[in-house]
Amino acid sequence: MVSVLTLQLMDRALDYLAPPGGIEEGAFVAVPLGPRLVAGVVWGAGTGDYPREKLREIAHPLEMPPLRPGLRAFLSRAAAWTLTPLPAMLRLATRVPDLGAPPPQEVLLRLGPVTPVRLTPARARVLEMLRAHGGDGAGGGLGFAAADLARLAGVSGGVLRGLVAQGALIETRAPRDRPFPRQDPAHPGR
Repeated sequence: MVSVLTLQLMDRALDYLAPPGGIEEGAFVAVPLGPRLVAGVVWGAGTGDYPREKLREIAHPLEMPPLRPGLRAFLSRAAAWTLTPLPAMLRLATRVPDLGAPPPQEVLLRLGPVTPVRLTPARARVLEMLRAHGGDGAGGGLGFAAADLARLAGVSGGVLRGLVAQGALIETRAPRDRPFPRQDPAHPGR
């Protein structure tokens, strides 16, 4: 049994049954609340003040990193200090559109394993551009968004679609927002 703080403006966290494999504190989850599913965060162990046989199970975890213990502690202190209900503080801290949606992805074009049937000058420019950026014909090398590749190679989108249809280019998906690189505190300043 775990305590889940929902994003709904309620006066307390609610107890739910954990999934069979268990779930970690801070995990974002979807839980049933009345006839609908709402988002929430596993806040800790359940309080046990509600009959266990009447508890509902967590519907499923959301694909998001868990809320760290330090942030949960900060939200609790801030709620107490400002006399704000804890669910309102959680809602404020997680107020982003599409909270439970997977990260946005973009389609990248990479060099495929097939040689095109007819190698026109436009197709040759596309393939050469990808080879120049590490393309090895097995989906490796740098991938390009279709618009960027068309602009750099000086071709139309139709040329790219034709190469994809033949297997000379393959489409891969990658996260649209890449993480920032780790900062090196030992790196000399300017």
